[in-house]
Amino acid sequence: MMMDRAIHIIKSPSYNSDGRLQKWVKQLNKYNISSTVFIIEDDNCEAVEENDNVTISKKSLFFRKIFKKRSGYVFKVPEYLFKSVLFIRKSNPKVIIFHDVQQYLNLLWHLLLNSNRSHKVIWDLHELPHDILLTKGIFKPFLKFLLNNVDAVVYTNIERRKYIKINVKGLNERKYFILNNFPDKKYLISSTESVIINSFGNSNPYILWLGAGIETRNFGAFLKAFRHFKDQFNLVVIGKIDPKFDSELSTLRFEKRIFNRFVDQSEIKKYIDNCFLSIVLYNTSSVNNLLCEPNRLYQLVSRNIPVVVGNNPTMANLINKLKVGVVLPDDGVSSNEIIRAIHMVIENNEKYKENSMRNDYSKIFSWENQINEIIDFIIK
Repeated sequence: MMMDRAIHIIKSPSYNSDGRLQKWVKQLNKYNISSTVFIIEDDNCEAVEENDNVTISKKSLFFRKIFKKRSGYVFKVPEYLFKSVLFIRKSNPKVIIFHDVQQYLNLLWHLLLNSNRSHKVIWDLHELPHDILLTKGIFKPFLKFLLNNVDAVVYTNIERRKYIKINVKGLNERKYFILNNFPDKKYLISSTESVIINSFGNSNPYILWLGAGIETRNFGAFLKAFRHFKDQFNLVVIGKIDPKFDSELSTLRFEKRIFNRFVDQSEIKKYIDNCFLSIVLYNTSSVNNLLCEPNRLYQLVSRNIPVVVGNNPTMANLINKLKVGVVLPDDGVSSNEIIRAIHMVIENNEKYKENSMRNDYSKIFSWENQINEIIDFIIK
């Protein structure tokens, strides 16, 4: 029987694709804390779903239908606040978890007008706050107020907290936690799954690209590098691809060398288990990308898949430590360096796999240990 309730406030592409949110919900459920999710999804449609002690309340914003993406925030943000406040007032939660960085106004309202609240307020920062709040002096006091007055702040890695602490003088959270984007134990110990991809015109192994095919992840440089291997490998892209790459993709489709789909988190593992190698890149033009915390990298490594990564410190440190792939000299902007790295993985594939299989990832990537500390804080 569920004894307590948590409310999650989030804007996300979709509930089914948000692995971090799903893991939150599942682990809270194990501690008899049921979850209600208030979510604005990309399709901006309304629906209510019930699933295993989880109520998923999908909301739409009227002003999203009027204004294009990345515009009309002066109308969208207050509407988001108004609808989330009404939703919260109808419940009696033990904790409200505000997810990611779209929550500034929601958090301000909650801290200023609910100071006598009986529930706890947690801010789970999936990403770094917007640059303007970290670099412009006029906005820093606002960010500091939010970080210092919520009951707990959750950062995705220690590097991002250090960066915030350097830029926000006087940062003194009531409580903070580090919650990396590790897979849960169920994923780590699960058996290998097979997958059949009928769209290929040959039986060659495939290189896997997890996530969006966009320029901020140097997808263009990777595609250029892949041309050198298309007679040896096929390509699987699990995510949406920017239309700017349509011409290149059309050629690969005509040659039956590519498979592209967007799949739910529950389906990703079978594509991972059967790939030869994978590439994880984040263009370092933003600090948020530089200090990335990619769940896809942990998903790959923990399934013993050799990887090529950019020299972003959070990724490079992991791969160099475990010796399970190749770290590029740059962030992945050079297709020639990607070609060189893929050749290295081809030559040393078995060695990287053997190195990986020596690791106990249930200890190295312990999502449960990290989130259980947060749940203990919630329960107390």
